[in-house]
Amino acid sequence: MTTAALSFDEYWRLYFPDLLSPLAEDDRRMIVELLASAYLDGELPGRETVQRVVEVERGDITEGQYRAWAIDVDGDGVELVIDRLRDREATESTRGRDLGILAGFDYSDAFAARVRAVGADGVLTADEVRDVLQTSLRNPPFPALRDRPADVPDLGFARVLLVGDRKDGTVPNIDPDDGAATDGPALPPGD
Repeated sequence: MTTAALSFDEYWRLYFPDLLSPLAEDDRRMIVELLASAYLDGELPGRETVQRVVEVERGDITEGQYRAWAIDVDGDGVELVIDRLRDREATESTRGRDLGILAGFDYSDAFAARVRAVGADGVLTADEVRDVLQTSLRNPPFPALRDRPADVPDLGFARVLLVGDRKDGTVPNIDPDDGAATDGPALPPGD
């Protein structure tokens, strides 16, 4: 496993310029703010994730499709969402979000049969079954993943250590206007 030390500014400007450049300034700023939030939480989304977020922002895919894609890492996303829908303690807004995610999965005969079976079990109402299946049928196809330009380095499976803009290990504060990083509090000691 390789390790790279990147400031936030290096991270987003180096790995995603081709994905972010077609966006309007306000949309690009919103994506950079999402990346900054993930960065400060210790996560560095890869190109595929950033491309999918950009596609949601541009209206190429729905938010439900994005959430379904994100939750389906092991191919068991439908069952994960169904399990959450079985939770009778879920709030109305949580249930609505989970129905939106379920509707974000690609329509297939197997998917339709599973949704109908869950409806027959009383987990979904007849209206919810109809709405999930109709929405799934209308989902736009996922755009093909964009190839990484030759001048953009490949992170591959690298583990990226988060560092501040200085060698003292400070966490950057992110300027939402331009994504520039300034000094913030020191990182806690870690591995």
